[in-house]
Amino acid sequence: MNQQKKRKSVCFLVTNDIKYDYRVLKEAKTVAKKYDVTILAFQSERTKIKEQKDNYAIHRVKEPLIRRIIVKITPLRSFFTNSSKIQASTIKQFQELKNNKNSNDNNKNNTKINKKLYLSDLGLYSYFIAKSLKLYKAAVKQNYKADIYHANDLDTLLAGYLLSRKYNAKLVYDSHELYTEIQSFVKTPFFKKLTAKFEASLIKKCNAIITVNDEIAEELEHRYKLKRKPFVIMNCPEKIKNDKNLATPVTRFLKNDNSIKIIYQGVLAAGRGLEELILSMKYLEGFTLYIQGFGVEKNNLIALAKHHNLQHKIIFLNPIVPEKTITIAKQADIGIVPYKNDCLNYYYLSPNKFFQYMMAGIAIVSSNSKVLSRIIEQNKIGLIINDYTPKNIAKTFEKLKDKKKLQQYKNNAKKLSEKYNWDIEGKKLLKIYSGLKK
Repeated sequence: MNQQKKRKSVCFLVTNDIKYDYRVLKEAKTVAKKYDVTILAFQSERTKIKEQKDNYAIHRVKEPLIRRIIVKITPLRSFFTNSSKIQASTIKQFQELKNNKNSNDNNKNNTKINKKLYLSDLGLYSYFIAKSLKLYKAAVKQNYKADIYHANDLDTLLAGYLLSRKYNAKLVYDSHELYTEIQSFVKTPFFKKLTAKFEASLIKKCNAIITVNDEIAEELEHRYKLKRKPFVIMNCPEKIKNDKNLATPVTRFLKNDNSIKIIYQGVLAAGRGLEELILSMKYLEGFTLYIQGFGVEKNNLIALAKHHNLQHKIIFLNPIVPEKTITIAKQADIGIVPYKNDCLNYYYLSPNKFFQYMMAGIAIVSSNSKVLSRIIEQNKIGLIINDYTPKNIAKTFEKLKDKKKLQQYKNNAKKLSEKYNWDIEGKKLLKIYSGLKK
């Protein structure tokens, strides 16, 4: 009698609570068709320590102690609390410092700002390393011995590398973005170089490298002189077989009125252009903006809308599980991707929400990032905002009062979702896994 061959095991590593990490949840669900999958993540107030999904398990651990210490340090509070105005203001001052190195008048102030930024980067870099080591220790303690470790983003790569060495396992590095170019993470030249060297020291030791689009793949290949271009698994949603699957048993999330409905779904954080988006509503009539998500900026954004008496035009929705985001997006007319194009990471972004809007069959308006601009313009699924100011954002939305044009964009988006969906990307992911050497 033939014994059934034992399935190989995979351990996904993430430094969030995984609840709203749509990419990792899709990957885990897909890989679990062929492998035994466990996700090792961090615990939060909204999650359980252990959770069993349909075909994979989630285990969460407490965040490292250093986080509590960092929160007490003024320059770093903005990254863990609602004080992101400090962050934005300090970054702006640092940019001015770099442009006025020889200014004697502001030397004292510049030195103070410089020290604050270096302290900020030091704290964040320490936290960055501590998170990875925490995952490593937790995996060893819980005996999560896997055949393959899947490190999601740079802040888990050290853990993945150490575990792969300890257990003689394969290592997959999944770079969701250009981590070394995230402005809120690295603001000083020294720590930018340090983070890049950290990535360079580990990336060539991976058995497979994955990222979210060709542009980032080419950047990583060129930057680190890789032997081959990283594989591309795009942030596409699962394909909706028919519109009946989009029906929701609950009442409409968006008002059933005659206004043109704009929706933003995602994290509410600094640098994502949400302040300008809210202010653009001052110049628009006949539009309603829905903002759905979670994040440290939520209270600040609500206060901003209230300060400008825009409550009747802007509605905040609570976050919802990833599986239902398309259900809600379909009730809108326009999906907005408002990231400010002020760093290389945002220039190359291609987030989940972009492809979810596409699957929902709504028009898409985006800031002028390279990847999204290319897809939008080539396929005529929406409009690009080239100068990201409140008035220009409003002018762009005004163009979509043309109902014929708006409907054409919607139709094109829905059609394009046949090309950009997880049915295709999931098969590519399994092929990468099957190609890992024995």
